[in-house]
Amino acid sequence: MKKIFFLIFLLVFANNALSAQNNSNIMTELAKVYQKNLRLRNFTPSNIVTIDSSILASSVKVDTIYYRSDDLKITGLLFRPKDTSSKNINFKKGIVIAHGYYPVQYYYPGMGTFMTGEKLAKDGYIVIIPDYRGYYQSEGRNNYPYPGESIDIINAAISLKYQFKLNKIYCIGYSWGGGIALTAAEISNIFDKLVLYYPQLGGIEISENEFNILKQNLKLTGKEIMEFFYNRSPLYNCNLVNIPILVFHGRADKTVKLEQSLKLQELMKKQQKQFELVIYDDEAHAFADNADNKSWQKLINFLKK
Repeated sequence: MKKIFFLIFLLVFANNALSAQNNSNIMTELAKVYQKNLRLRNFTPSNIVTIDSSILASSVKVDTIYYRSDDLKITGLLFRPKDTSSKNINFKKGIVIAHGYYPVQYYYPGMGTFMTGEKLAKDGYIVIIPDYRGYYQSEGRNNYPYPGESIDIINAAISLKYQFKLNKIYCIGYSWGGGIALTAAEISNIFDKLVLYYPQLGGIEISENEFNILKQNLKLTGKEIMEFFYNRSPLYNCNLVNIPILVFHGRADKTVKLEQSLKLQELMKKQQKQFELVIYDDEAHAFADNADNKSWQKLINFLKK
């Protein structure tokens, strides 16, 4: 009988020790999501390697490329103007585009962003549109809660700037990519300006389902859940951003609520940051998938300031 009790004690002790270790590992992983900690990270440029090239509209060159991020091979598209003369005033400026969410199995390079990349290149910018890790032929996978996609955006920007000796780097993020882009601007100071379209930022409300998943699967306390929830949202780290931000959002957007952008505006204005929110009453989600939309001239004017 004593042996049985002793075995039970050992099993309980081992289980508790394992749970404590797992919780410790979980909290270590969760700590990585804090943008303020990630700012201590060093980013180094990678070579942007061309896989294939083509010419569009006799004025834009498009390359299928890859570069390295977190030692992963990340693929993407690179748009360049054919005119690289000194008359082309935007040639020394680069733009990184953070695409929105698509199911991995349906995604293809430039989905929802190709026209924008082409049009910006015609205007003289060098544009890179990365396929996030796990997308298309990019290595790795989404390793939530670690913001790997934002790191992919930063590495694209740094590599673009150094390889082409650019003076300025801007970032444009769409929907899910808006949150990725804002987080990237909180982690790194590589960007000079940031444009967000209907950005998915989180941090407005946590659903009962999300709360229960974190509580049951990660065994977190209520306090730990809320700390994680607020710290993983770029909304509550926007004080780390010190560059001009322009946001476009449609009032009729049912996919990403306008409240996301309104909350960001509130927080940015409170900190006296350079911020502008443009609301289109008659626009829904993804209106900027087509580059020929009502925001275009406002976007170009903002980039050229």
